[in-house]
Amino acid sequence: MVKLPMKRGGKLTERERLVLSFLALGMSNMEIVSYLNVSNKTVSIFKTVAMQKIGIRKNANLIKWLRTPEARAAIVDGQPL
Repeated sequence: MVKLPMKRGGKLTERERLVLSFLALGMSNMEIVSYLNVSNKTVSIFKTVAMQKIGIRKNANLIKWLRTPEARAAIVDGQPL
């Protein structure tokens, strides 16, 4: 069972939700870079800020969390749990 992150606050931006959505679909950072036509650093920043907002520190935990219904709800409405 995945332990849900603690609420950190701050609403997810549209780009943060988009990056999380692509990660949930299994896309790599470089695939997201190509799709959004932005730099790797930009994608990394969107992901890092989103992780801070939802209270996750490790990429592995983010991937686990992205598979939960709570994550899907957070991505849709932008509000972290």
